[in-house]
Amino acid sequence: MKNYYEILEVERDATQDQIREQYLFLIQAWHPDKFSNPAQKGKAEEKTKDINTAYEILRNPLKRAEYDRSNRSSRSTQKQEYRRQEQAQAAQRRAEDERHKREEQLQKERADTKRAAAAPGRLRVFMNGQERMLSVSELVKATVQYFDGETKEDMGVDYFRTHAAVRAAASRCLKCGVEIHVRQLAR
Repeated sequence: MKNYYEILEVERDATQDQIREQYLFLIQAWHPDKFSNPAQKGKAEEKTKDINTAYEILRNPLKRAEYDRSNRSSRSTQKQEYRRQEQAQAAQRRAEDERHKREEQLQKERADTKRAAAAPGRLRVFMNGQERMLSVSELVKATVQYFDGETKEDMGVDYFRTHAAVRAAASRCLKCGVEIHVRQLAR
């Protein structure tokens, strides 16, 4: 829908006198008889039609009010579309943030796996708040406590009886991001 206020180059709150004055000025400026070039004359004829249509609507208070109402609803639709686009962009940013977090977690897991692979037969554990690499044999008959790697939430206590139990627990912890804290080594 054409913006009649823009066509007449007046503000939305323009008075009837201002609209009439601007109409007369534009009609005189764009009169087709002022142009000799056929392309310019054609453009002037189109512009004159638009000016006449805009003036016909805006000079009549009832038609102007109806035009303003319909124009407001189209602006409301534009605002709704803008909000939808903003929401879609926000959702896309959240998805990208989640993807970055997953990539960081994957990189951390790969680093943990490389560290564990670099010392075969050794496991990453924590003793007295210090990270250490201990052998499976050192952990047999040890009392350990599990903590979630991210939230540091206590996940329980365990006692390793065999080499197989140590390896199984280490494998599960590595996959799930759980930390093993040694409470007491075997004596």
